[in-house]
Amino acid sequence: MFEWDRNNLRKIRAHQIDQEEAEQALRRDPVPIYEQEVEGEPRFVYYGETERGRLLALIVTERAGKIRVVTAYDLDAGKDVSMPGGVQRESEAMGKKRLQMPKFKSESAEADWWASSGGRAYLKQKSAESRSKGGKAGESSLVASLNERPSTQIAIRLPGADLAQARQIAQRKGIGYQTLLKMLVHEGLAREARRG
Repeated sequence: MFEWDRNNLRKIRAHQIDQEEAEQALRRDPVPIYEQEVEGEPRFVYYGETERGRLLALIVTERAGKIRVVTAYDLDAGKDVSMPGGVQRESEAMGKKRLQMPKFKSESAEADWWASSGGRAYLKQKSAESRSKGGKAGESSLVASLNERPSTQIAIRLPGADLAQARQIAQRKGIGYQTLLKMLVHEGLAREARRG
């Protein structure tokens, strides 16, 4: 189901992520964030959670009926990662200047860019644009087939201060607040289940 080789394993290991964690995050109902074509091939960006509660950003593609993880990184890590070649670094510039995806000489260069501050800022910009247009992120059919569990819609009341804090944190991470709350509930339930 997954395509791994020394190149993509090296990219995730550079972020202290192993193959099992990346696969877990993609099997645990990850949230589709953004879809982009890169050099004629689709890239699907997901936010997912490992069994240990680690929140990851995962960039994947589909090749020959398999899921290939281009790279993965911690959602809160790498805020100061720089990228050579003049990629814009300041996330506050997102509102001032439209960020662009560069051309890549290799998948390795692409993986480095996604995990850089420029790539993260680009993803936040695209995610915000998609949410503001009410769009739904594209999803890999292969990742979707890993997660064919039905979900149930519920209503829940939260204190206003908690909701405001969730919105701030979600905005900082570049995701919707409902997505963040879903991830936090999932993480909390898994933690409580481990305690027994």
